[in-house]
Amino acid sequence: MMQGLVLSRRFWEDVVRPKIEMNLPDALSYLAAGLCGEGSECFSFDDAISRDHDWGPGVMLFLEKKDAPQWEERLRQLYASLPKSFLGVPPRQDMGGSKRVGVLTIEGFFQRLTGFEKGPQTLADWMHCDEARLSMAVNGSLFYDAPGAMTETRRRLKTACPRDVWLTKMAHDLFYMAQAGQYNYPRCTARKDLGAMTFSKSGFLFSAMQLIHHLNHAYAPFYKWLYRSVGTLSETYGTLPLFEDLLMTQDTERSMALIEAISGRLSRTLMDLGLVPVGVGTFLTEHALYVQAKIKDDKLRRRNIMEEPRLWKR
Repeated sequence: MMQGLVLSRRFWEDVVRPKIEMNLPDALSYLAAGLCGEGSECFSFDDAISRDHDWGPGVMLFLEKKDAPQWEERLRQLYASLPKSFLGVPPRQDMGGSKRVGVLTIEGFFQRLTGFEKGPQTLADWMHCDEARLSMAVNGSLFYDAPGAMTETRRRLKTACPRDVWLTKMAHDLFYMAQAGQYNYPRCTARKDLGAMTFSKSGFLFSAMQLIHHLNHAYAPFYKWLYRSVGTLSETYGTLPLFEDLLMTQDTERSMALIEAISGRLSRTLMDLGLVPVGVGTFLTEHALYVQAKIKDDKLRRRNIMEEPRLWKR
């Protein structure tokens, strides 16, 4: 099955770009084209089930805000004239009036996803960004970018997140891995509290998968795609088979052993990276405090480690 990102590139190359070259050739000097943002296809996670909404032939045409008065309306008219079906794929069924393809401004795209027209700039800006939406700002692919502004903003978002922000996220992840998995899961198991056991295991898994993203300096996506996303990272520290086992097992003793195994793998990784001293035990609360101590910004370092990073007030 052709995935949405491949379909979008073909639609651009075979239909949209030739139409622009024929009718508005000068506009190409001002355009970027691609598919990114919301939607499973932008992560290449789409499948047959994904096709029931916001999926099908389409491409995003990006203009800088300063160029929109000259080109936006003409490009909208051209886009509206394009065929709705392509390569036997029926028209997109947009859900709830969402507008994920068509003509957009670069600044409007990043404002919607990050809260800033050019993305976050200051430490406080970065701290307050919704991480899942940051992942949407840098996912997908650009097929064409004559001005280069879209490419440059996405490059900066991928590479310029301050080290203090990554450290803050890691410390938070480690604290909740310890609290949910190492501390609360065994206690809830002893009480035979099935609901609390389930939430504790889920909380551990969620925080561990986020930590692996943060160790890779990658933004963790929306929870639905978090596990799939771990498998795309350059380094998973040997955790993937352990995650799969922990997700599948209903045996509580096995679950506790897997929680400790995952914690041990990540503990050794933190030692190898110089984030915690060699020889520290595997209970991750201590690791969280060591990581937090490496934050350079004094106010950020002294924040409550239990607080969601986005809630920090400088």
